[in-house]
Amino acid sequence: MILGGDEFGLTQRGNNNAYCQDNEISWYDWSFPEKNRDLFRFVKEMIAFRLRHHGFMRPEFYTGRDGNYNAIPDISWFDELGNSPDWDKMETCLALRMDGSRADILADQDDNDFFIMFNGGEKRIPFVVCEALEGKTWVRAVDTSLPSPEDITLPGEERPLSSPDTYLVQGHSMVILISKYV
Repeated sequence: MILGGDEFGLTQRGNNNAYCQDNEISWYDWSFPEKNRDLFRFVKEMIAFRLRHHGFMRPEFYTGRDGNYNAIPDISWFDELGNSPDWDKMETCLALRMDGSRADILADQDDNDFFIMFNGGEKRIPFVVCEALEGKTWVRAVDTSLPSPEDITLPGEERPLSSPDTYLVQGHSMVILISKYV
């Protein structure tokens, strides 16, 4: 969730309830969009990314079941080793695959499938990437550890993985892969 000002680095100094503050805590510093232009650009591109992909605008909750008989659930969860996570012993890494088929997202056409990896730890971790379906290949669309403007790619400029089976996710970052015919 993005609140007004988050897109250019307004922090409210950690105050998440600043509506009653009529001082510099809640005032917008309109120089921030220029000072934090890389963050502002990234947020704008992520909003555009979401709007381009119906898979991120699902009308229904995920069930973890295969809704269209394509052999994968609408959402699947993985640890960094590619196994089903042990929810009782979660560490700092988590991955998920989202099915983008039109039956699961109630759209008039298929979207891409997505593989999203989160590394909340300090160290870089190699994630096992599940196999893409139907002869498609995973390509990198977003890697928050990369410098601007490489952190998010424009449509059609997504980067193929150097290794199709693993991706090295830097600490405190997120990576979004998209399945495509390459």
